[in-house]
Amino acid sequence: MVDRSTQDVIGFLDFASQRGLMKKASVVSLKTACNNVFSVLDEIEAADVSACDLESVIQRYQNINSMKVRPETMVTYGQRVKYAVTEFIKYNEDPANWKPSGGQRSSANQASRSGKSSKKSTDKEALLVPNVSGELSDPSEIVHQFPIRRDQVVKVTGIPFDVKRSEMVRLNNFLSNLIAEEEDDAQMPPMLNAPKSDEKD
Repeated sequence: MVDRSTQDVIGFLDFASQRGLMKKASVVSLKTACNNVFSVLDEIEAADVSACDLESVIQRYQNINSMKVRPETMVTYGQRVKYAVTEFIKYNEDPANWKPSGGQRSSANQASRSGKSSKKSTDKEALLVPNVSGELSDPSEIVHQFPIRRDQVVKVTGIPFDVKRSEMVRLNNFLSNLIAEEEDDAQMPPMLNAPKSDEKD
């Protein structure tokens, strides 16, 4: 019987990264999503992820963490968990012939097969993550939505997956320059997940 627990999924991702089958940066993102979403599973569910209804599990995670995690982050976590579990199951079905879908093979592995690689394309691919269909998504395709008012939502694109706190502080300062009218600070709601400028990267 093949072990298909949540820990086996994490072990599989580590294996794929160590063997150069998947990008290290992508594996880190996949593991983060899995560890967060898997935290809602009970002991029986965690013993066999292949038997879980992932849509239901992801929804449970969203319900529990709706006040802690941003909606766009939840969507990304859901996509990554589905991808990780799907690839894990495919690997267990045929380990000898398994290859990650969506162009996830690492640049080192590609170079060993083709004899050439492009640093520019490698750097970009390291930031790509699988979407629901298993294909890779560029940061420019991800839309972050923020309900700035009850009837108005602000959409932001192009934020890299490995964005640094210092970069978000600069972005926050830039957006602050767009303020057309000052408000009383006492009446302003606190910013969710606002970065602290005095923290280091």
